[in-house]
Amino acid sequence: MLVKKQEPPDEVECAVTHVFSGHSPVEDAHVVPAEVSQDELAALEWSWDLIRGTFDVNARENVIPVTAELRSWFDLHEDSKPAGWLLLPAEYAREAIKAMYEQYVGEDFTENEYRAKAVPGTRDWRQDPSTFYPDRTEFQYRLVPLPSMSHCLSVRYYTGGPGPFKLDQLQLFVYPFGAFPTLTLRIPLHHAIVNSGQKLFALCGDAPLCLRTFSFLRAHELVMLCVIRDIYLAWVRSYPSAGFRHGENTSLHHPHTPMEDLGHQSFIHGTPSATAATAP
Repeated sequence: MLVKKQEPPDEVECAVTHVFSGHSPVEDAHVVPAEVSQDELAALEWSWDLIRGTFDVNARENVIPVTAELRSWFDLHEDSKPAGWLLLPAEYAREAIKAMYEQYVGEDFTENEYRAKAVPGTRDWRQDPSTFYPDRTEFQYRLVPLPSMSHCLSVRYYTGGPGPFKLDQLQLFVYPFGAFPTLTLRIPLHHAIVNSGQKLFALCGDAPLCLRTFSFLRAHELVMLCVIRDIYLAWVRSYPSAGFRHGENTSLHHPHTPMEDLGHQSFIHGTPSATAATAP
């Protein structure tokens, strides 16, 4: 009797290091956190003009396959504050992010005049964020570490492909990883804004970012982090109607639902969700 040889399972490639699962365990890192609260999720779905309850945190466009070490760093908290790494959209996305800021936050944007507002506002604007970058399926990001990663040895870049591991094809990078190649991911900009914005708010609250934490970034990159934080806060401080919160989907795809009902309550005022730390 002939026994058919079983093919080995396909190896999964880490989207950051390009190490394969045959070399090191690869896990899924959720960008919009898997533990996002229902209140915050409702506010995001409202702002993004989605049907209530349709956003799937496990969808492929919301997860990054990364080595187990980098997944742990991505979700790491120390003393209830983020301590790992976040995603900064590459410079090509700046115009789209500025347009999102003006629509959702409701402020005109001039980069050299930008100042983080004491309490970033919300225009309570409903619009599919992908309309700011139509027809794009891949996105470029910079890996931005937080200071706790100064001793991290998990940021590597592998060019050897699947199969036997080739040590001479592995390059190690050290903090702050400025020379690390740009990441090309299938993670939409608005998903990355949620993750990075949530972490930045947990670290700094509404205040301007701590320059010491991001001393390796250029001025316009610091501004972009502030803008990302403010867009995130505009989303989670929006005012979903009571009907929407209970599953009604009136006004779906309406470009703007103003705050007409004084009974509407913003879900998020002080803290973005139960999964993010409270700012000092």
